Amino acid sequence: MPQPQPDPFGLLAAGREAYRRRHEAGRERVSAGRSWAITVGLLLAGMAVAVPAAFIGTLGQLVRSLGSGLAMFAIAPLVEEICKALVAFWAVDRRPWWFRRRGQILLCTVGTGLAFGLIENLIYQHVYFALAVDGKAMTATQVATVMAFRWPVTTAVHVVTAAASGIWLARVWSRAEAERAQPRIGTGIGWFVGAVSVHTAYNVLATILELAGSFD
Repeated sequence: MPQPQPDPFGLLAAGREAYRRRHEAGRERVSAGRSWAITVGLLLAGMAVAVPAAFIGTLGQLVRSLGSGLAMFAIAPLVEEICKALVAFWAVDRRPWWFRRRGQILLCTVGTGLAFGLIENLIYQHVYFALAVDGKAMTATQVATVMAFRWPVTTAVHVVTAAASGIWLARVWSRAEAERAQPRIGTGIGWFVGAVSVHTAYNVLATILELAGSFD
């Protein structure tokens, strides 16, 4: 059982009490209706963040083509998962009283993940692969085959990993609500680690399928 931190001058206790009062005051200001309105705003903000974040995916494809497996299999999944959870993370960490239910947090992350997957696929299809076809590096048939895989599978991966990040943040929020204390980001962090791991595993699988000629 963890030992309580020494607090000879009562500073930690005073800080906790000040945060508790701030938290309760925040909840009083935010009605249930306003909470849902804020959630919709956070969802839209997350979708806006997904636009530049999706370009990271296409950059990852370029980096991979230049031979950097580390960027494709380690760095890119981490950065993309951070981007998808960024807005919800900020809200849970700085304004947890904005939410009333765990489902609101999941809505923010899953909606952002879906937007990310759709935008990334559009960029691949109409920018990256279009340039590849113009340069004779790919045929239209190859593009159609790849996109037939990417639209359902890649989009689903982004939604699933975003949901895992949402579960992590929901657990952080639930603990903060129960304790009326500052959110502890380490609570349930394994869900976020799992999201990054699934994303990395997907990148490895997609690369293996490509090298095996599955998209030719």
